[in-house]
Amino acid sequence: MLSFYYNFSMELKKVKYERATSIISFLFVFSVFIGNLVIISLNAEPKIKIPAIRYCIPVIHGICSILSFIIIFKFSYAILFSMLQLESIICIITKLEILGIFFYFISIFLIFLIYYQTKPVKYIVCISYAIHIFLLGCTFTYGWQNFLLNIFTSCYMFVLFLWVYNLLKVKFSCFKPSMIMNNSTIGEKIPGTKLKLSDYNLSERQIFFTLDFINNNLSYNDLTEKYYVSLSTVKKEFAEVFKIFGVTKNDELKLLLLQYVVEK
Repeated sequence: MLSFYYNFSMELKKVKYERATSIISFLFVFSVFIGNLVIISLNAEPKIKIPAIRYCIPVIHGICSILSFIIIFKFSYAILFSMLQLESIICIITKLEILGIFFYFISIFLIFLIYYQTKPVKYIVCISYAIHIFLLGCTFTYGWQNFLLNIFTSCYMFVLFLWVYNLLKVKFSCFKPSMIMNNSTIGEKIPGTKLKLSDYNLSERQIFFTLDFINNNLSYNDLTEKYYVSLSTVKKEFAEVFKIFGVTKNDELKLLLLQYVVEK
C-alpha cells in the first residue's frame, strides 16, 4: 500500500517534459508524413527527381512517426536520437538544410548531455558528423550560395556546441568529488540512465527515504513527519545508505544519485 501511494504521488507531482516533447515530435513528424502522402497522391512536382529516393522519404517519415509515438509511452533517448538523426538526413535531402542542421545538433546536444562520460558516444558523434558534413557537401547541386551557407552554419553550430560543452564541463566539475566520479558501488553505470535502488540491497524503508530525499527534496524532519518515525531512526537508516553507496554525507549522496533517474 505504501509503495502504491508513493508511486502514484510521484506520477502526479513529476512534470513529464520528455512526454510533452515526444507528443510534439509525433505531431510534427506525422503531419510531415501525411503531407508527403498527399503530395504523392496529387502527383505534384517533386523536389527530388530520383523516384527511389522520392518514395523512400515518406517511408522514413512514417518510421519516425512510429518511433515518436512509441516514446510517448516508453521514453528512450536512443530512439529520440535515432529519430532526430533520420529527420536531419531527410531534411537535408529535401532542400530543408537549415532545419536538418537544427535537428542534427539538437540530437548531438541531447546525446552528450545524457551520455557525456562514455567514449562510444564520442565515436558515434564523430561518425554521424562526418555523414552530416558529407550530406551537406552534396548540397552544392542546389547552388554554391546554399552550399557555403550550409557548411558555414554547420561549422558554426559545431564550434558553439564545443564551447558550451567545455564551459559546462569546467563549471560543474568542482561539484563532483572523486568518490562520486569514481564510485565503486555504481561502477560504470551511464549518467542519465535508470538506477534501481532495490538492486543495491536497501531495505524498503531506506528506499522510500532515499527516493523522497532525492526526488522530493525532503529533509530528515520532513521524513519523520511523513513516515511517523523518530529522527534517530531516519539518521540510522541514512547512515546505512551512506555505507552502501560509499559516501559520507547527504550532499555527496544527492550529488551521486542526481546523475541518474532513481527508481524503486
